[in-house]
Amino acid sequence: MYKINGVKKNKIMIKQYNKQYKKGSKNNFKLYTNKNAYRFHWDIITHCNYKCSYCYSRANDIQWSKMTNKETIDKVFEKFNEIPSEIEVILLGGEPTISPYYFDIVNRLYQLKNLNIFGIITNGSKLTNSFIDKHLNFKDKINFNLSCHFSELENHNDVSNFLESAYYIKKNGFMININIILDQNYSDLIVDIIKKLDMYDIPIMFNIPFDKDDPTLKTSPDLKWLEYINSIAETPTELIFSDDQSEKSFNDIDVYLDNLNDFTDWYCNNRNFEIPVKTSSFIRMCEQKEYTINELLKIKDIKCPLKNCLCQGLLSNEKYRIMGK
Repeated sequence: MYKINGVKKNKIMIKQYNKQYKKGSKNNFKLYTNKNAYRFHWDIITHCNYKCSYCYSRANDIQWSKMTNKETIDKVFEKFNEIPSEIEVILLGGEPTISPYYFDIVNRLYQLKNLNIFGIITNGSKLTNSFIDKHLNFKDKINFNLSCHFSELENHNDVSNFLESAYYIKKNGFMININIILDQNYSDLIVDIIKKLDMYDIPIMFNIPFDKDDPTLKTSPDLKWLEYINSIAETPTELIFSDDQSEKSFNDIDVYLDNLNDFTDWYCNNRNFEIPVKTSSFIRMCEQKEYTINELLKIKDIKCPLKNCLCQGLLSNEKYRIMGK
């Protein structure tokens, strides 16, 4: 007999061979850790005040510079209120903090009875102390996800401001993590920021940037450089591959180096949806299919239809594979 998710299973019936699941960081990162929650990545705006060369939105989104209006926001919240299970909502864009409806959305999210947690994926450019203070009433449910876009930080002379904002968020008791965008052109700056964030005890995550001409591909940083960056950082546990004998954890660099991206015939606990800008549609990420509330609630694990997992990065969904007889 084996225990899977705390339930005893017969080995002959289940034959669990391998499983991948998400685990929280060493400090306080909580998004993606509740596998039973329905998760919504909501593009409230596509416009951004940065011009990153690898931005997949700017490269391919024909609705660039569009914004969700008040009427559509109301419709989205009507749908959220109909979901009886726990939900997680991640606001992104574009740069979500520049939407004129940003604080209205944040306030309404916090009041949702079925909300487990919500996150803000932001470049941090608007995070002055006074702006951060406006989130104090929400800090038990909000996770700040700050992305280090090094070319823009350097162009705007914003490196010190970015670090000060991160420290201020941490000091005031918010949940926070930093996404380190691995742009090899800024190697020294990346090393410096990693070391300073470690001093602040702020958890980081690595992100290999998308290829600007094809958002389904990753760029190709030098592999030895990636290994070097991996060696200097005390990265949080992000992804676990486990079998009956052992567990091994991976971060995004490990996934890239080891080519852990072929999930053909794996099963996926995929409750990830996106809400595109200017719509109230719930679209399941790997299928690009719109779901009604009733369909959403009946979702079962599916056999992965893709070789390369595109669901908000490889690290978001629990996956498992089962041996044959």
